[in-house]
Amino acid sequence: MDEKNKEIHDIMKETGTALLEIGTEELPPQFFFDACEQLSQLFEKKLAEKRLSYEKLSVEGTPRRLTAQIYNLISQQPDQTKEVKGPSKSAAYDSNGNPSHALMGFAKSQGVSLDLLQIKEFSGKPYIFATVHEKGELTSTLLSKIFPEVIQALTFPKAMKWDGKFTFGRPVRWIVALFENEIIPFKIVNLASSSITFGHRFLSKGPIVINHPSEYIEKLNKGFVIPETKKRMDLIQTQIKDLAETVSAQVYPTNTLIEEVNLLVEYPTAFIGNFAPEFLSLPEEVLVTVMQHHQRYFPLVSLDGKLLPYFIAVRNGDSEGIDEVRKGNEQVLKARFKDAQYFFENDKKRKLLNRQKDLSKLVFQKNLGTMEQKVERLKVLTDYLSKKLQNLEQLETLPDIVNLSKCDLTTQMVFEFTELQGVMGKEYARLEGYPEIVSQGILDHYLPRYQGDSYPKTLPGAVLGIADRIDTLVGCFGLNLQPKGSSDPLGLRRAAAALLQIIIEKELNIDLMELTAEAEKQYRNQGFNLKQFGCLELENFILDRCETVWKAEGIRYDLFRSFDQAVSGQGESTQKVVSDFFALPVFTESTPRYILKKPFHSFQRAKFLETTREKEKEKFPQFTQAWVRVFNILKSKEAEEMIKKTAEEYPNEKSQTEILSELKINPELFHFPEEKSLYDHFQKHKSEITVLLEKGETQKGFELLSSFQNPIHSFFDKVLVMDPEENLRKNRILFLWNLMNLMQESFGNLTQVVMD
Repeated sequence: MDEKNKEIHDIMKETGTALLEIGTEELPPQFFFDACEQLSQLFEKKLAEKRLSYEKLSVEGTPRRLTAQIYNLISQQPDQTKEVKGPSKSAAYDSNGNPSHALMGFAKSQGVSLDLLQIKEFSGKPYIFATVHEKGELTSTLLSKIFPEVIQALTFPKAMKWDGKFTFGRPVRWIVALFENEIIPFKIVNLASSSITFGHRFLSKGPIVINHPSEYIEKLNKGFVIPETKKRMDLIQTQIKDLAETVSAQVYPTNTLIEEVNLLVEYPTAFIGNFAPEFLSLPEEVLVTVMQHHQRYFPLVSLDGKLLPYFIAVRNGDSEGIDEVRKGNEQVLKARFKDAQYFFENDKKRKLLNRQKDLSKLVFQKNLGTMEQKVERLKVLTDYLSKKLQNLEQLETLPDIVNLSKCDLTTQMVFEFTELQGVMGKEYARLEGYPEIVSQGILDHYLPRYQGDSYPKTLPGAVLGIADRIDTLVGCFGLNLQPKGSSDPLGLRRAAAALLQIIIEKELNIDLMELTAEAEKQYRNQGFNLKQFGCLELENFILDRCETVWKAEGIRYDLFRSFDQAVSGQGESTQKVVSDFFALPVFTESTPRYILKKPFHSFQRAKFLETTREKEKEKFPQFTQAWVRVFNILKSKEAEEMIKKTAEEYPNEKSQTEILSELKINPELFHFPEEKSLYDHFQKHKSEITVLLEKGETQKGFELLSSFQNPIHSFFDKVLVMDPEENLRKNRILFLWNLMNLMQESFGNLTQVVMD
């Protein structure tokens, strides 16, 4: 082992554990997981930048603390030797060969004498280079900079501010910062780091001194705090399961409730309570909503799924005085149920349809009118969609559902428990004798309401849900109310994602670009002037959500981009520069975007390609490589100029794509058998491929496109596309453009696919 490697080896042997705990007032549960993810990413980035290797990074927390522990972290940064590029040789010396001010300044800044500088070539030109040796700093010194940088970089949906610049989700009360037994010193505003933490707010007395990170968990446990998120979760689940078994019950499906409860407690103790069986006459959704959403209780059901008059709650503390706690919670729940019972009986006295006129008193959104006006827009949009889908028989109940869809917003029950919108509409419609498809459709148009929620059961409810969400998105973007940063108070990201999920789930052939334009038209027909509305911003927003939805379905980013036809930015704030391939350099509203025009078909085909990539390790690259040759020749400078020149010969209002699509290929100008063969193959199969893919027979369409591989390779091996003869060159480029367009509309721009 040479000296340099031995030095690195010796440093790597000297490792320790670093601990950062940010003590706060209680953080809302919705802040927690994002903050933990940010902590992980920030530490990974900062430690990598400083060349600090480690074995494991663990991020945990409770409502009152965010904690990061870095295990087997090297105690000193490795030394580094690097080459630094300076001024060019011409700028480094004057006409007499004397060092210039630029050269001397560079040498001084790098701490290197002039005689040690070297001249090396870079990008074909001579430059001055300095070889710089950097001594590695102590890890403790670097952590004193990294820790405060990480804390100050954390962002929250809503944050508090100190000294006009430092922001955090809740007030920061203490900071523990250690590397082994050494305190890492720094300040955040006027708060200095230390080795002092605090236990449970009520059960622990006084400060707790952490002398070494290895003491952290044990000492907090003694202070009635379980800092490990998963351990706390497992404990809650075990306690709930054991309590449910005492009454031969099981827990009602809870979605994310247990995660939320886990982030409301530091020392969980579960207990079981009950309520009067008479309340079971209320709709199950009402009882469950009150228990889960308002009280954070876990409802219990029998083994055959029937709701029981029991609940389980989790206390942030020990079991002392638990009987009094139980009685208090039972009294609170009883009062809630009595209110719900009164609202339910009172609401039933009035028919849903008679409540329609009250929608004129409910504001949908400031400057976007009332709920009554929204319903009128939804009538037009759903009628538009019904005709486009050509499924009038299954959608014959849609007008009734639209009329009733928002009426429950005027009920006392929904006014008090807003989570029950749609749920109560379904219940009241059912009690009034409406068909099941109508009552279910009222609830369906709100589904899915959150990640993991069920999808609409009925087609009419799904169609209304699409119309409702596009109306909301167009209106809000028209007022420039789109999400900024991580904040999304109107839930527009969720609306856009749900819109796409419904289309995919129900396999609906809907053109979102046309639907967006129709929704905007309805606002204008009602006299609303959406001054800020821009199709591009909304389309990019939906495309960003689309990428998220596809990713959740296992479709990789490169396949998304192949269908997107865009150079993707990093999030909604980045303007996407879209090329109609060698056509318009900047996206215009008239440029077709396949994902938005055919969201279901594009998903279906992308999913097929992703599956093929996984299963056909040899076939997929062969398929891609052949077609990429077609795309690449058309991206050449010569081809771009020829296409541009060709389009300019037909000056009219049509787009370049439309012009090229209408031009005729002249097969008599094909001089080689290979180009004739490829052209004949194209003519024979192009229509069949389009029909197969439109019918959803993706495998057959893919196989036909795969049959082009050998003819394409033969063409490029034998034919000179850029022939000196202009007519030959122009005809070949036009043919290849049509060939590329077939693939483009079938499986996207394959040049975006990354080969593993």
